[in-house]
Amino acid sequence: MRAILLLPGPRCDHYWRRASDRVVVCGANGPVSLDAQSGTSIALIRALMRIRSHRVTAALAAVMLVPLAFLYWEGASRHAHVVNTNLNSTDQSAYMNYAGKMARSGYAHVGDRNRMPVFPFLLSRLYRDGDSYEVFFERGKRFNTALSLLLLAAVATVLFWWFPPLTAFNLILVMAFTVYLFKAAYVQCELLYYTLNLCTYLLMCVLLARPGWAGGFLAGAAAAVTHLTKAAVIPGVLLFLGLMAGRGMWRALRTTPEERPGDGSARTRRAAWKDLVASAAMAAAFLVILFPYLSTSKKVFGRWFYNVNTTFYMWYDTEKQVMTGTRLAGDRAGWPELPAEQIPSAGRYFREHTLAEAFARLLDGFERIGRTAGESYGWARYLVLYAALAALAILLDARTAWRLARERAGVVLFAALYFGGYIVLYAWVSASNSGVNRLMLQQFLPLLLSLAAVAAALDRPTLRLRGRQVSLVLLFNLALLPLMAFDIHDILTRRIVSMYGGS
Repeated sequence: MRAILLLPGPRCDHYWRRASDRVVVCGANGPVSLDAQSGTSIALIRALMRIRSHRVTAALAAVMLVPLAFLYWEGASRHAHVVNTNLNSTDQSAYMNYAGKMARSGYAHVGDRNRMPVFPFLLSRLYRDGDSYEVFFERGKRFNTALSLLLLAAVATVLFWWFPPLTAFNLILVMAFTVYLFKAAYVQCELLYYTLNLCTYLLMCVLLARPGWAGGFLAGAAAAVTHLTKAAVIPGVLLFLGLMAGRGMWRALRTTPEERPGDGSARTRRAAWKDLVASAAMAAAFLVILFPYLSTSKKVFGRWFYNVNTTFYMWYDTEKQVMTGTRLAGDRAGWPELPAEQIPSAGRYFREHTLAEAFARLLDGFERIGRTAGESYGWARYLVLYAALAALAILLDARTAWRLARERAGVVLFAALYFGGYIVLYAWVSASNSGVNRLMLQQFLPLLLSLAAVAAALDRPTLRLRGRQVSLVLLFNLALLPLMAFDIHDILTRRIVSMYGGS
């Protein structure tokens, strides 16, 4: 029997499994086995389960999420008026200048290839000639707060569709009050990027599990918009395309020229073709959407994928070198006016540094990441809790975990390389970038959902409480509610008016 889908639902009836000829549904009174060929409609079963789930979801949203949204707005407004009062702090004034230049130039402004154009474009719609910076600043803070609520609503829709209601509810609380709330009142692209990056990650995982040209185009379009919001998605896209195309070629090489009965060559060829088409569709959509921006970069700055952070800054040892190096030489107006031997690059870095020095830089970066996470708004503790939940779920049902990992080997390998690669990249970049917290939060949402998905996939009603069987995930979520209530109270009364959220 092979688990192929997880559906949310009340009590313990939150998953169903389908064999070749039999459906097993976990109901409130235990497993119910139905013959798939006896006229029972699997589609009807799924529809009924979703109807029941949606009733719980709608009631929960009406009773809890609406008043919590008011608390969220109130907390963000207090933060805007008490903490974020200086428009020159971090890079808020830079986004405002970018948006103003866009509006005044009729959207012909090229940009400096440090900040990407999507968020400034949205911000430019608020710009009015004659506005002072202070007025524009206040309007931008209110806009981003409203945008953050819309983004949370979109994420909540996905969560309540994919997870049981209580799991989804807790996840949205963690995201809203330990990340989004602290960044809502800032004129920055971060929350928009975090949400788009999550969508891109999920679409790539779905595409690995179910490859197809339509999914490829959708993932490529999402990745392109995410890149135009913040230039940090390309490593993940390249990793995904390499794995997807590599799997397709590996499957193609496994096929035999002439199919023999039972050898599965035709099925393998179809799978290989789907992988290759999906990867080609994603790459095509990604490049087509980005082409106007890339061609301008090539014309003005001399490189197709020109960005000062990835082209130059990540190869400096300190932020001071950034300020006195290519930035001082005009890297945001064109190619920096420096001799070729003074332009930072990977080749130059490893010519001038030993492997031991590079390794020490990574170790310092990991230590900096750990320290910054512990001192941040409070999101790190929940990441640890969900990681412990996923690890315990694997230990309690290692056999099922291994079977599911083999069935979804592509997704598992992609996730492992994706998060491992990005943490190494952030450790490296942190040496010359003071915004370590903003870097780490780029992958907080995808990692949190991945850990929750692992626990949900292995969740079974195997623990007994007061004569009833309950699941590990249910107990975890029940225990998390009072912890979240205490934490939200502390956030809204103390942390939101004392912690700076723009860095």
